[in-house]
Amino acid sequence: MDHTEKTDWDLYYKKPFPTAALLRRITSGRLIRAMKKHACFPADQSPLQILEFGGGNSSFASAVTSHFPCKEYRIADTNHLSIEQFQQQSLPCPTVGSVHDVLKPYPDNGFDFVFSAGLIEHFSPEQTALAVQNHFAALKPGGIAAFLFPADSILYRTVRKLAEWTGHWNFPDERPLTAKEVKNAAQHCTLLHEEWIRCILLTQMLLIFRKDM
Repeated sequence: MDHTEKTDWDLYYKKPFPTAALLRRITSGRLIRAMKKHACFPADQSPLQILEFGGGNSSFASAVTSHFPCKEYRIADTNHLSIEQFQQQSLPCPTVGSVHDVLKPYPDNGFDFVFSAGLIEHFSPEQTALAVQNHFAALKPGGIAAFLFPADSILYRTVRKLAEWTGHWNFPDERPLTAKEVKNAAQHCTLLHEEWIRCILLTQMLLIFRKDM
């Protein structure tokens, strides 16, 4: 993998990968199901402050806010086009889109739920660890952090090689991760959920943590 070449995110948002919509429907469903299973947010809890890193044009926002009451949904992304697309969405709560790099601490730290999908795998191991830590830094004590990322597996590598060979792969800096790498970067938290998502071929993993009080 050539990590010196970066993903062209303008191209991605203008012309998404053919399987992107299906992948997002499946993974958002798994995320919501797992959060309900572990009672991450009880029904009697106050509306949530939510932050999605790399959430430009979020395909998770509608699903998440339809299942959990939301006080405010924020996305933090470095791509201006994706933020514009997000701000065109109609959600049942106020929204905020801001230009922010996940490798830098977010200016607020009182969120109930902070997550990302398809983000932390686009960095070096050291940067990935920093990105994970910045998720937790934005959480209030007891808050929930979730990570969806491509998992290193034979299935992932096979499908990716096929996509590269046919010219349909546009993510040169993506590197599949292991659960161990993400867990090692997560500090002062409790692991609530670990799940492989194999049905989408480009194998994904979902990890959910609660920040310690």
